[in-house]
Amino acid sequence: MTLQSWSGVCSKYCIVISCCSQVKSVNWIKCLLWQEENKILDKMHRQKVAEVEKLSTTVAELEEAVLAGGAAVNAARDYQRQVEELLVSILELQC
Repeated sequence: MTLQSWSGVCSKYCIVISCCSQVKSVNWIKCLLWQEENKILDKMHRQKVAEVEKLSTTVAELEEAVLAGGAAVNAARDYQRQVEELLVSILELQC
C-alpha cells in the first residue's frame, strides 16, 4: 500500500491520511489500531504473568511457614506429653 502522506495528530488515534484508495486508508487505520491494541494486550498479559508469578512465590512461602509452624506445634506437643509422663512417673514414685 502506498501512502502519499501520513501525519499523526492528537496522539496515535487521530491520524490524517491521504491515500490512493479510501478503502485502503480505512484498512490501514484498522491495522494500526489492531497493532496498538495487541501491544497494549501484550503488555497487560506480561504484567499479569509477573503478578501471578509473584503471588505463586508468596503462596509457596506461606505454605512453608505453615508447615514449619505445624512442625513446631508438633514438637511442643511432644515435649508437653513427655513432661506429663515424667510428672506421672514422679507421682507414682512418691506414692
